[in-house]
Amino acid sequence: MKKKDKIGLITYHAAYNFGSVLQTYGTISTLEKLGWDVETIDYRTPSQTFWYQKDFSLKKGIRSMIDNIGFEFIKSARKIRAKKYEQFISEFLRPSDRRFSSYKELCNAKMDYDILISGSDQVWNINCGEFKYEKPDAILPYFLNFGNPHKRIAYASSFGPQTLRNIRKFKDQLTRYDFLSTREPFTREYIERVTNKDVKLVCDPTWLIDKSQWLSLPGVYEPQTRRPYIFVYILYWDFRAMRRWLPKIKELADQKGLDVYCISPLNYCKYKGINMIQDAGPLDILSYLANADFVITNTFHGTIFSMNLEKPFYSCDVQPGSRQGQMLSICELEDRIINNPYELIENLDLQCDFEHSTKKIIKFREESINYLKNALA
Repeated sequence: MKKKDKIGLITYHAAYNFGSVLQTYGTISTLEKLGWDVETIDYRTPSQTFWYQKDFSLKKGIRSMIDNIGFEFIKSARKIRAKKYEQFISEFLRPSDRRFSSYKELCNAKMDYDILISGSDQVWNINCGEFKYEKPDAILPYFLNFGNPHKRIAYASSFGPQTLRNIRKFKDQLTRYDFLSTREPFTREYIERVTNKDVKLVCDPTWLIDKSQWLSLPGVYEPQTRRPYIFVYILYWDFRAMRRWLPKIKELADQKGLDVYCISPLNYCKYKGINMIQDAGPLDILSYLANADFVITNTFHGTIFSMNLEKPFYSCDVQPGSRQGQMLSICELEDRIINNPYELIENLDLQCDFEHSTKKIIKFREESINYLKNALA
């Protein structure tokens, strides 16, 4: 490896989303351990900035505005949350000195990256909020359609739930890659059919780091509570879903003698007996996960972090073929899926056997690091 070789990583590093920033950290730290000079290209579409920093607006739709109007009562906490995310980005993700907001700016910039890497996260999903109000070319940077590197590599880049028909629209962009990988089996099959190229199935970057490494991350702490607790980490539960799930979660906690701490960054909600945390940054969420006695989540990264940290958990509202469903299937933990809140109190044995799944994750991690080594050689 030549000393001048430098990697530019482009991904959803600036979304105020636990999984987005920590998957970026997983990629950055792994590449650095492999001996590479790497930084995150600070590309933020105006839609991304709006989507994560504007709590409610008619621009997001009337239903979203009604669901999130409660954020007006916790403005100070939301500002603290935003500050924590920006601090994490600045301290751990090595953002480029220049910030870019458009494809044109990236194309016109003079860059010294020898290698470009895209991913992970749903960077190829045109339906993400990052592109909601943007021109069609806003997604092209995530296909590395800029610069003059000698290698273009995809690491765990995802189309999300896109159909084969929609993936075909990006055939030209995909075939420009020197190395292709994705994190979901269904997506891998589709990309291979579209490009006639070999596509490697690799783990989400948060699995590139093992439990001990995550817990040694500066800023991970033990929550102030000394009582055992259930940690609830949810996205996209509106007040109607909250009314269905939270009473049963509280009933489960009461039967097991546990407290409940809940982080729902995209919804505002109150429920008697449940501690709602409104100002949580990425290290706060990781800390509550790491110290929980049990986790209930409906998120992809909440699910796979629970598996990686070996925390007993339930994954809620998981549909067949979804991102969570595919990861649970890989580790043969499909029995951790619960799609009806009444199922929470059907079986009060909350234990979870991680022996088999941890072996699967370790093997997956080794194969994924080998992919990176080979692609970068």
